[in-house]
This record gives sequence, C-alpha cells and structure tokens, in this order.
Amino acid sequence: MALRYRVPKEEYDREVEELRRLREEYNRKWTRLRSIVGRIRYWDSRIATLESRMAELRRIGWIHLRAPLRREWLEIRDLRLPEARGRRLAWDTERAKILPEIRVEREAIRRVEAAIALKIVVIKQMVQVKLVIFSVVTGPPPKPYTKRFQCTYNIDALRNPTTGELDYTAPLTQAELKTITTDFYARWNWVTLPTGASPPEIAETGEIEIVPEPRGATIKEMSMREEEEEIYHTKFEPPALIYEPTDKEKEDMKKYTTGEKKTPKQIKEEEKRLA
Repeated sequence: MALRYRVPKEEYDREVEELRRLREEYNRKWTRLRSIVGRIRYWDSRIATLESRMAELRRIGWIHLRAPLRREWLEIRDLRLPEARGRRLAWDTERAKILPEIRVEREAIRRVEAAIALKIVVIKQMVQVKLVIFSVVTGPPPKPYTKRFQCTYNIDALRNPTTGELDYTAPLTQAELKTITTDFYARWNWVTLPTGASPPEIAETGEIEIVPEPRGATIKEMSMREEEEEIYHTKFEPPALIYEPTDKEKEDMKKYTTGEKKTPKQIKEEEKRLA
C-alpha cells in the first residue's frame, strides 16, 4: 500500500483545480458524445424506414407502379437514402474522433485522483444527492419513435469536501440505489424492460445538500419525453419517501463522517511517519 504524505497547500490546491478542469472537460465531451449517439440512432432509424419502403416498392415491381410511386422510388434511391447514409457516416466519424479524447481525459482524471488520494486524509460529509434514472425506448420502423422515461430521486451519500467527489459505496447508499431502481420499474409499470428499451442509467444532476444525518430515499419527479417534446410530467411535493433508514443504518452512516479516534501514541507515530 502506498504511503500518504503531506504537501504544501498551494500544491494540493493546484491539483484539485486541475482535477476540476479535467472533469469539466470530460463532462463536456461526454455530453457531446451522448448527443452524437442520439443523432446516429435517429439516422439509423431513418435509413431503416427508407429501406423498408424501398423494399416494399420493389416487391410491387417497377412495371406495376403508377407515376407517383415511381417518383417516390427514384427520390428514395437517388436522394433520401444517399443523404441519410451520408449524414449517418458523418456522425459516426464524429463519434470515432471524440471517443479517444474521452479515454485520454478519463485516464488523466484517474491519475490525478490517485495522486490526490495519497496526499491527504479527509473526513467525509453526509449529503443528499439528486439523481436521475432514465431509459430510452426506441420504436421499430416503419414509424420509429424515441421516448425517454425518467424519474428524479434524492438519496443519501458521502462526499469528499476537498475534491467534491461523491462516494456511493456505503451500505445505506447501496440499499437506497437498489430501492430507487426497483421503484423506477414500478412507476412505469415495467416488470422487465420493454422491447427496444435501453438499460436504465443513473446520472448525477450536480445538485447536493449537506445534511446532519441520513434522510432516506425520496422521489421528486417523473416525466416522459417523445423526441424533444415533454408529454408527461408530475412533481411530488413534498418528495415521496420510498426508503426510510433504520436507526442502526443512520448510526453506521455517521461513522463515515466522524473520523477515526486515535490514541496519543498513534497520533505521535503518524506525525513522525508523515514528517
């Protein structure tokens, strides 16, 4: 195990600032990647629709088609399909360009995080974190659609007050994560994922609140969007409690925020090692 060691505050602050900058750049590129993937899915769906229509016209046969359908045949073959495939290729090229950059940023973040972890031991804060669970459902051609189902929750977690990094490894946090995932399925009346649905993803919103003790898991909102239009939304006021911690869970969670009690001898030995 690597030994922790002390550094001047100025040096530590520089690394924390570098970590913040790297995370901002990583988040910006990751947001861009999600947008690119969304456009690729759109053009994949568009291409599938056009190819399906073209196959239908071929089954009828050119010789049996009336003039409007012949014009549609030519328009799909010569204009719509080439354009859709070109757009799809352009977005795929954009994705291939940004993926290596994201990997480089991720590795840089890990290196800086590892360096910071060796330079200080901090007592964590107890926080309520706002999370979003969402799943995207894509309908098949000939009438493709994209629907986003999501729910917003608050759960208990731990936070490094120096770096701002959130920790979801505590047993109470893990129990609440499991509960909100189950609740997400129940809210949308899903026993299993519907056909064409992506696995549920959990995303941080960036909103946190420092709290003196665990509050449990609550649901704040649920909504559904089709393409870019919101077609369903409900807000729970006050947020509905779906997991209430027991007294033991609260006490166990507080242990992460009080630090380890050491004897004078242990403190002296650590000071000598870090000197």
